[in-house]
Formats: sequence, structure tokens, C-alpha cells
Amino acid sequence: MSKSIEIWKIYIERRERYVYFLVGISIALIGYSVHLTIGSTFKPEQLILLSAIISWGISTYNGMRYNEKGANANKIDYFGVLAEEGGNPVLANDPILIKMFVDAIKKKVDGKKKGQTQNYKNMVYWFYGGLVLFIAWHLVSMTIATIQ
Repeated sequence: MSKSIEIWKIYIERRERYVYFLVGISIALIGYSVHLTIGSTFKPEQLILLSAIISWGISTYNGMRYNEKGANANKIDYFGVLAEEGGNPVLANDPILIKMFVDAIKKKVDGKKKGQTQNYKNMVYWFYGGLVLFIAWHLVSMTIATIQ
């Protein structure tokens, strides 16, 4: 296996770990935020916290979509490799059919990877947006508590 392929595998593996990390942190932050408000009456500044919770929920959704699209792209790519190696009985080792099939597979995988990249970006933006909102909520709550 070439060094560039090994480096690419390491990159993908680390990126997937980062996605799982952000998804886990988002879920934990949602739970923590809900825990902070249990038993309290509604306050207008809690709308900021609600926005942060929604933001982390969207981040979690995009992280899961990222992983799902990656798994689907790998499965589709597997069938393309199988066809190239002559493992598809329907194509019957016909080079023209195999080339058409592999080209269609590559086009499908490229589409999945574009969607996957967008999900990754959305996940990161929504996660950090939720953090900013959470900090804003905390600062507003502290300010109101100080004034009263």
C-alpha cells in the first residue's frame, strides 16, 4: 500500500473520531443545559439557551448524516472495485460494461462525498454556534442576577 493511501486513511479515521467527539459533546451539552433548567420558571433569557440546544441538535444531525453518507459511499465504492476486479457476474467481464458501471459508481460516490463535506461543515458551524449562544446565555444570566 502506498504511503499516500496510508496517510489518507489516517486522515479519514481522525476526522471520523472528531465527528463522533463533536456529536458526543453536543448530546452531553444538550443534557447539561436541560439539567440546568429543571425546576426553574421560564425566563426570557432562556430563549438564548433554547437556541443553543437547537443548534447542538442540528450539529448532531449533521454529524450523523456525515457518517451515514461516508458509509454509503464506501459501500458503493466497494461495488465499483469489485466490478473492476471481475467479481460482478452480471457484467460478465465485458470491458465496456465494466467501464460504464465504474464511471457511474465514481459519479455516485463523488456526489455522496460532496454531501458529506457539506454535512461536516454544517456540523462544525452549528456546534460552535451553540457554544457561542451558551456563553451568551450564561453571561446574560449572570448580568441579570447581578442587577437584581
